[in-house]
Amino acid sequence: MVRVCFSAQSGRIKKFCVCGHSGYAEEGKDIVCAAVSACVQLVETAINDQIHANATVKVDRKKPRIALTLPDMLREDALIRCGDVLRAFYRVMRAQEKKYGKYLKVKVLEV
Repeated sequence: MVRVCFSAQSGRIKKFCVCGHSGYAEEGKDIVCAAVSACVQLVETAINDQIHANATVKVDRKKPRIALTLPDMLREDALIRCGDVLRAFYRVMRAQEKKYGKYLKVKVLEV
């Protein structure tokens, strides 16, 4: 199962972590893992390459696990733009969870 955990502070998503394999299908044919992976790549690219937020990205291919954390010091305009991207990612993951709940779980932690 893929687990997507969002960490929020004062109602703003500041971090996400994605771990696991969905088990929907064999590797290379798993549409759930492919959808999550594509979304993660899009979010990371938007935040770091387009918004230039310099978010920290940690990848552990053995587990598998990827985490993205926004920096503590971020301009207000960049924080707003990153928030928009992260909320969109959250909504897409919730929609996928409704369709593929046996293979994908999403949760939010308020820190």
